[in-house]
Amino acid sequence: MNSTLVDSNTPTRGGEDKASSPQIRKAPWYREPWAWFVLSPLIAVLLVCSVLVTLAVYGGDDVVSDDYYKEGKMVNNRFAAEAYAKSNNINGQLVLNNTGRGVQLTMQSDVELGSELVLVLSHPAEADLDQTLVLRLREPNLYQVEFDQLLTGRRYIRVESRAHASAAADTAMPQPHWRITGEINFEKDLTVFLK
Repeated sequence: MNSTLVDSNTPTRGGEDKASSPQIRKAPWYREPWAWFVLSPLIAVLLVCSVLVTLAVYGGDDVVSDDYYKEGKMVNNRFAAEAYAKSNNINGQLVLNNTGRGVQLTMQSDVELGSELVLVLSHPAEADLDQTLVLRLREPNLYQVEFDQLLTGRRYIRVESRAHASAAADTAMPQPHWRITGEINFEKDLTVFLK
């Protein structure tokens, strides 16, 4: 404890004799080591909490959908699209080209697939890295697309029929919706089978 003795020759207020009892003058609270011993963990906790709250607010995951109710209602449609693909033997092999800036999809099926397909590359945690591309028919059963961004890391892959008004106008009956899925890590593999 920081304290100082007062000179014994200094007169006191009560008229006591200073020689018989020296007075102890206490230091301010912020100069006491015990005050900082008690307060320092509390201050550290406040600093850590403020950093964690800031990270949680500005660095939140994009995994949770904003419109979860609508997504939940679409689950049955996804099951029907996957069941249609399975019943018609729709499957494919997706190959990343040598530059890493394009893909080639070789499809097999019992039904006509159309001249364009939709390729969705979803990042597991970052929605900003998701891509939706249109695969165009180059040869029978061979679809290709080129893009600017280099593909790296893990991705969920979905290929599905392209649903737009012109496709329905070209045929007497609109094409049914189907989808096939897969998963790949582009740093380890360049090929993935979709079913």
